Amino acid sequence: MALAKWIKFSEMPQTGKTKRFAIYPKDQALAIGHVLWYGAWRKFCFFPNERTVYEEQCLRDIAEFCEQQTADYKQSKIKETL
Repeated sequence: MALAKWIKFSEMPQTGKTKRFAIYPKDQALAIGHVLWYGAWRKFCFFPNERTVYEEQCLRDIAEFCEQQTADYKQSKIKETL
């Protein structure tokens, strides 16, 4: 994924089976949301913090990041079975 223009993704300490990420505006220190594995959908999903606002490019960047993390995770699971 190309570098996001307005946000950055920061991997959080792993406490379970999957990675977790916090999302920050590039110019602030407070997280605006998280990307976590959502078992019901079997993919990484975005969980925004309350009272946060997003424009279209940020949403695209977040969606691409979720898709990439899901693909990476599923690929790692395939490699584990080989």
